[in-house]
Order: sequence, then C-alpha cells, then structure tokens
Amino acid sequence: MTARTFTRLNLFYSILGLALMSPELSSGQGYTIQDIGSNAWSYSAAHGLNALGHVVGEYEPTNFFYVLAFLYADGTLTDVGHLPGTPYAIAYGVSDTNVVVGESSTAISTHAFKWVGGTISDLGTLGAIGGYSSAHAVNRAGQIVGEASLANASAIHAILYNGTSKTDLGALGGDYSSANAINNSDVIVGESDIVEGSVTNVHAFIYTNGAMHDLGTLGGPYSSAKGINDSGAIVGESETVIGGVTYLHAFIYRNGALSDLGTLGGNVSSASAINSAGQVVGYATDTNEVACAFLYDGSRMVNLNDLIPPGSGWTNLASADAINDAGQIAGSGYLADGSYHAYLLSPAPPFTIAITNPAPNAVFPAPATFVVSASATDSVGTVTNVQFLVNNSVIGEVSTAPYSATATNLGAGVYALTVVGADDTGLKATNSIAVTVTDIPPTVSITNPAPNATFQAPATFTIGASAADSDGTVTNVQFLVNGSVIGDSTAVPYSATANNLSAGPYTLTAIASDDAGLKATNSIVVTVGDLPPTVAITNPAPNAAFQAPATFAVSASASDSDGAVTNVQFLVNGSVIGDSTSVPYTATATNLSAGAYTLTAIASDNAGLNATNSIAITVTNASLPAIILSNLTFSGTNFSFSFATKAGYTYEGEFVAPLAATNNWVVFTNMAGNGSVAWFTDWNLTNGQRFYRVVAH
Repeated sequence: MTARTFTRLNLFYSILGLALMSPELSSGQGYTIQDIGSNAWSYSAAHGLNALGHVVGEYEPTNFFYVLAFLYADGTLTDVGHLPGTPYAIAYGVSDTNVVVGESSTAISTHAFKWVGGTISDLGTLGAIGGYSSAHAVNRAGQIVGEASLANASAIHAILYNGTSKTDLGALGGDYSSANAINNSDVIVGESDIVEGSVTNVHAFIYTNGAMHDLGTLGGPYSSAKGINDSGAIVGESETVIGGVTYLHAFIYRNGALSDLGTLGGNVSSASAINSAGQVVGYATDTNEVACAFLYDGSRMVNLNDLIPPGSGWTNLASADAINDAGQIAGSGYLADGSYHAYLLSPAPPFTIAITNPAPNAVFPAPATFVVSASATDSVGTVTNVQFLVNNSVIGEVSTAPYSATATNLGAGVYALTVVGADDTGLKATNSIAVTVTDIPPTVSITNPAPNATFQAPATFTIGASAADSDGTVTNVQFLVNGSVIGDSTAVPYSATANNLSAGPYTLTAIASDDAGLKATNSIVVTVGDLPPTVAITNPAPNAAFQAPATFAVSASASDSDGAVTNVQFLVNGSVIGDSTSVPYTATATNLSAGAYTLTAIASDNAGLNATNSIAITVTNASLPAIILSNLTFSGTNFSFSFATKAGYTYEGEFVAPLAATNNWVVFTNMAGNGSVAWFTDWNLTNGQRFYRVVAH
C-alpha cells in the first residue's frame, strides 16, 4: 500500500481500543469465531477472504522485526514466504483457487507478488526494476489489481496484471491512483488523485470498459472505493461534512449515487467489502469512539461484537476487512490478554444443540449405564426444554442448564442418542450420535521372550502369554510366528514353542479369544542371528617401536563360535597389505619409514559378519653417526673428498663462499646412501675461498 494510504489508515486506526461488549444480542444472526493467530506470533491481521473461507493477511513472529504474509486454510496456517530481499511481505487478496497476492521486499524495493501452490513470483512494476508496486486483490479469473510506480518513479498508478501483461489504468488527474478491488466481471474500483481547481484531492473511482470514472464523495474532499461485488455495488469510505466538521464515513454506491452508511454512534466509519447479498463489513466507532467491526445488512449497521458467543475470549473485534458469499467475515481484533489477532467469523444457526457426552461412536461394556449431556446455544430466544431419547424412547427432560439425563442398563447393541431442544420463540434444534454397547474383549500380552530379544540360530524357545477377560472367559490363545500358527493353548499357562528358527527378524503374535467371540492381539519382534567372529592382533605388541626401514610380520588370532573364519585381512594405515584364509593368520609389513602406524586385522566369517582389531606402533629413524670428510684432494679446478654413508639416507654436498654467507649454501651434488664410502667432487672451482659440508636427510 502507498505511504499516502497508510498514513490515512494510521489516522483512523489510532482510535482502536479495547472495549468489553455487552452480551445482549442485536440481531437474530450469530457467529462462531476462529482465532487466526499463534503463540509464536506478536500479532496478526486479516486482509482478504475467498469463497472457501480461506484467509490471508500479515503476522509478526515473536522477537522478529519484520511482517510476513500468511494463508489460513481449513485450520492450517501457511507462511507464503517473500521475494529475495529483506524478509517482509503482506498478503492482501486471495482467489477462490488460493492464488495469493500482496507486496514483498526485494533486494532494492517493494514489489507486488503472486503466490500459487507454494511458489512466490515478482509481478514487477510499470517502470524500472527498482520501482515500487503492490497487489491488492485478485478475481476468480486470476486478474490482479493494485498500484505500481511509473518509469520515472515519480508517479504511482493503479495497475491491472492479466497473465503476463500489465495495464496502466491511469488517473483522474495528478500523479496517484490505486486499485483496491476487482469483481468477476472485470470491473475495478479504487482511489485516484483528482485536480479540483488548484487543489488535488483523492476520489473513489470505478474503472470499466477501459475508462476511469469519478464516483464523487459524500460532500468532503476525500473518498476511496474499497470493495465491489459481482452486481456492481461499491463500498468504501468518504469524508462528509456535518455541522461544519469533516468526518470519515462508510458509503455504498448503487444506482449512480453514494449513500452514507452511518456509524455505530460515534464519528467515524469505513466500509471494506460487500458480498453478493449486499452485506457490507468494515469498522465504525461507537458512542465511546472505540472502533468496532460492523455488519451492514442492507438496512442497518450492527456491531459484530454483539453477534459472537459470550465468553469467547475476544474483548473487541476492531475491524472487519472481508466478507464472502457464504457470509463468513475476516477481520482483526483484541483478545482478553491484549494481543491483536486476525479472526474468521462463520454464520451460526440461531439455535443449536449438541450432545457433549458421550463422544460419538463411544463404546460401553454391557450392561451400560452412563450420563448423556448436551449444550444449547440460542441467539434469538431462551431455551425452555431439552428432551433426551435413546433409540427414540424418552429417558428424560430438562428445562434449565446443565442439560443431562441417564441411560440405564443398556444391553449389547448399537444405540442412537438424540437430544431435542425447544426455545420460547418456537424454534427447535436436534442432535444425534451413535454409541455401541458390547462385551469387553479379552486382553493378552506376550510375557516371554522380551520384546527385541536376540537368539542364536538355530533358535528354539518358548513363547508365553498372559490373557484375561473381565466379563467372560478366555477360550483360546493362538501363537504365530511371522503370521504362521505354531500352536494353540486353551488353559493357563498359555504357551507354545518356536523351533529351529534360522537367522532373521521374527514377529511373534498371541491372539486371545473369549466366550463371546471377541479377540485381542499382542505382538513383539525378536531377532535370530549369527554371532560375529572375534579377532585379535598377536604380533607385534601394541605400541611396539621399530627402526626404519621396518619390515615385520603382523599376526592375528581369529575364531567364530557359530561358523568358520573365512578370511583375515591385514591393513597398515587403512591400506591392505595382505589376506590370510587359514591359520596362522599373518601378513608382512615391508620397508616402513619413520612415522606412526595403525595396524588393523579384519576377520570375516561364513555368514558375512566381520570383526576388527587395531593397534598402534611407531617406526623411528636410527641415530646417524657423525659425517667425517676424508681424503681431501685439490687438483686444478677440482676439489674431492670422501665420507662414510648409511643406507636409508640421502646425502647432499654443499658449499658457500664466503663463510659469513651461512644462509646461502649451494648444493653441488647428492646421492643415496648404501653403507659404503662415497666421493663428492666439486668440478667448478674458481679463484677464491670456498667452505664445504655434507648434509644427510
């Protein structure tokens, strides 16, 4: 919504307050009320309603600083998400096919959105990508109306989104217009700037057949059309001048003229929506200037707070924003704890009665005696009598609450319990449920083995059960393994034997039968399985130390109590070094350099089960003797010397000149040690002084 519209709403919503409503009803129509909120929400507000009774609006999660959009459908609240950007969205309209429209933040602005089946999409603007737009309503054909900025972003115009096309609806004058509603005949209403002399005001408009027309006002400078039904009746708000003072009043536009709908005794009112029956909803202030939701039924304005059940927990329905052809109303108001929530009102019959005890389809043991209780709600009169019947036979009558009677000694069978209420206006209401009186079935429980017990194949064990029947006799307990009967037991102790079960999971079931033919069942699951093998590394010992390069045998012992060991695999640091299929189980680790190693043995048996054992060892380098340079020989441009080497090391000949440049040693040759005496020769001597060394790695 535009900043202009939002400011005007803030002016009038500033008078919203809390007021305890009188329980006295002012209309024969009553409503049930559904709280559309959550303990996890700071507040919620309803904006749109479709023919299915599905509601859309906005909510703010607790400890969250952004408003999000919701869809309420058949008791389920759904967050419709938001466009990429700041988490902000408001849903203003919903079609009969649950197409939700509204506005949401993008990365750089606020744009109109459409949500269908869990997917939200950006509807765009009438200009640049960074402009503004908002979608306010959608009709049965999926046509969407709202407002959007133009290419220069200095003006906002009413817009029609029809599939992939966008139509600028123009304005009556000035830079601003906004479309608030569209009916199923494609007629659009809203508000627009209009230039009157040197002053720019805002007037309600109707857009039809490609042209926008001024609907005028109730005498003041401002009006706005908020809703339109399929018959073309339009409702909204307009300023009117009374005794020289300007007030905001709800209007209805029919037959080419605006009519003032009045207030609830205060100074302010605004109409939000109208259905096909001509019922209008909105808000109006009462004599205390408290804003209250209203229903206009074609002849008078009624405070909706007077039409909800007493003790509902709502202290003030502050606004009514939408109404469908079924008469359901969506709006927002205050609960007793001070929270502000969206609500859904559904028309209720003026006189209703319901059996509250027992529950429908309840089952009782014979002979059955129980209390039948009922509640009655009458919005137009006073309940004078409640009659109770069992299978059409009267068992009692009560004239005052609590309404109840007693059904006595009912034998086995199916019974219809009926209550018939009457009030002082001559209205009657009826409610019936069915209950069953039956023998109580027996009970049974497997007592042995325990649930999830494990056995070794081939498994043979006793299945035991306890069984009882409170109103008869247990005649048999049948035992099954995986659905196959293994035995029947007719006397305590109830038991049967499961024989030679191979490996696998098994469902054990006991079925108890009584003398009335009733049954009870209990089942548990047990497992019969092979036992895995065992394995242990016997050589080397854990934490053994070797000298590089290290070569040694890795040995293990392995056994299998219910089968045969088929293989022992040996690994060094996760790499396989060998497999052994018979005793002795061994493999060789070869030429291990210095470092820490994990030796692992994995034993496998004939059932494919495995067992693992691991130990840690260490391989270290042997200490290196001092390197002594001998046989120093100088000849022309060559310099040679010899030294003793050790296998497993690499030797580098290095020189530096002068000796002060200790960080600039130059490698002139290298070799791998093999335990013999080695010669290094520098073939490229130059005039000057050089210092030599040998480095071992």
